[in-house]
Parts: sequence; structure tokens; C-alpha cells
Amino acid sequence: MNQSGIGLLSLANNGAPTKIAVLHADISETHFDAPRKY
Repeated sequence: MNQSGIGLLSLANNGAPTKIAVLHADISETHFDAPRKY
């Protein structure tokens, strides 16, 4: 997982549901995949 995925998991610990964090992780992987390569 990218650093973004870990960050989302950290936010989930703050109070956000884990399921949403996982869904965001999948979406963020696609969205952050291009920017991260730059």
C-alpha cells in the first residue's frame, strides 16, 4: 500500500469507520497512483 493508504488507516483510528477507510484506500490508490509517480 502507498503512504496514502496508511494515512487513511490512521484517520480511521480517529473515528472514521474502517470499511469507509478501506473503500477510500482503493479509490485513493487510483487517484494518488499518478501524482505519486511524478
